[in-house]
Amino acid sequence: MTPTRTRRTAALAALAGLLATTAACTIVAPPDQIGLYYNQGSVEGNKFGHCVLPGTTGEEPINDYVVWLPDNVRYWRYALDDKADVKDGIVAGSLPTKGSTSGSQVKVFSQTSMMVNTNCTDGGSPAVQYWERVGRRFGAGWTGDGSLDEANNLRGDDGWREMMLAIVDVSLQTAIRQVARKYEAASMINNTDNVQARMQAEIGSIFISELNRLAGGRDYFCGPTFIRGADATWKETSTEGASTDKHGPCPPVEVTITNITRASAAEQSATEEKAAATERAAAALIGAQSLVDVRNKLGAALADPAYVRYLIEQERTRQVEICAAKPGCIVRIGPGVDADTTTG
Repeated sequence: MTPTRTRRTAALAALAGLLATTAACTIVAPPDQIGLYYNQGSVEGNKFGHCVLPGTTGEEPINDYVVWLPDNVRYWRYALDDKADVKDGIVAGSLPTKGSTSGSQVKVFSQTSMMVNTNCTDGGSPAVQYWERVGRRFGAGWTGDGSLDEANNLRGDDGWREMMLAIVDVSLQTAIRQVARKYEAASMINNTDNVQARMQAEIGSIFISELNRLAGGRDYFCGPTFIRGADATWKETSTEGASTDKHGPCPPVEVTITNITRASAAEQSATEEKAAATERAAAALIGAQSLVDVRNKLGAALADPAYVRYLIEQERTRQVEICAAKPGCIVRIGPGVDADTTTG
């Protein structure tokens, strides 16, 4: 082998090695996750280094680690289907009806829609502060390969659920129970005068206050219209039902009432039977009103001599047709005039 070829082969080998090393030292952020890169070591200690934004590449951690947080909409559902986070409703008291000393209990089913505030520029940004002050306590962060990292308390889905139960769920129950006490059970269940929309506005206000209090007083959680690095737009509904366009970096977490029932199965069954009976009674009333209308119109028609003569002629024609079908039948159609329908 010539010296020139030897040098070329060595250069290609070095380049291939460099490329392999570069490829091995790169991580790619998923499009719906943001990474928090933490430096860890005897010199750096254990502190935030930089953000790895969704869909970008970053350096592979060597003796360091990356905390992955969700950058998509997350839900917390109270429902009766198997995919619900809580397969039940929140039990709450209601306003006593007139003459009663206590209100019936209801079950409120709901969906909470939210995103983690993933605005990330430095160690003081919401994403980093969320992890260090809230998320890490419960292990509500993920590793890159989905494994558990006990040393840095990355517990994935289990940690996320624990955090949701401790902060989001407690705030939701507090808000719903405070608001439900202001309304009678029947009006909530039947959504009288669109009362559930007013309840949602009231629940949302109390919920956000409780959520921020339990999370440490900052906007670590935003609503589903959140846009990282930009202002979002959302509609804010007042307790009177008025809607206003709002703009800001962190729209409020949304709570939607999906259903309200009686808490007691027996009471709910009785409520459903009462509703069915009311519908049957309404249908019967409509039928009765229709029958009365028909009778009134018929009475008016029979008072008209021309209409009576028309009915008589119709009856005579019908009798002739019937007689014609019978051999030997004779129909008298006028004085001294008979119609013989005998055949054969």
